[in-house]
Amino acid sequence: MKNMMDLQKMLKSAKEMQDRLQKELAALRVEGSSGGGMVTVVLDGHKALQSIRLDPEVVSRDDVEMLQDLIVAAFNDGAAKVDEQGLVLDDVERRLIAEAMERASGNQSKAARLLGVSRDTLRYRLKKHGMA
Repeated sequence: MKNMMDLQKMLKSAKEMQDRLQKELAALRVEGSSGGGMVTVVLDGHKALQSIRLDPEVVSRDDVEMLQDLIVAAFNDGAAKVDEQGLVLDDVERRLIAEAMERASGNQSKAARLLGVSRDTLRYRLKKHGMA
């Protein structure tokens, strides 16, 4: 019975950690632009387009192709910046791993279950973050 309660607590903790990570990704906002700021997009941490701003000067029926190119370039600029923010996401991942390890009293198998990953994946991440 005690093992079942511990498992339920670990599963609840893992869900809470995943929810926090998803919220942080959803809350992240990164701006990309092109054409000297004539086209600006805002992406979230999942690279989902949140908004787009177009300078009226760039909107022309005669040059739709240029506008399309500028939009693609602005999106790609924003996506690259989201990737650069991966360092921030690494910090989030590091914090989640540290918290799981603490809750599991250093037991990697339990920490892996808390995080919803395999023990091998956890070990890889621990080594990646210099936590091994």
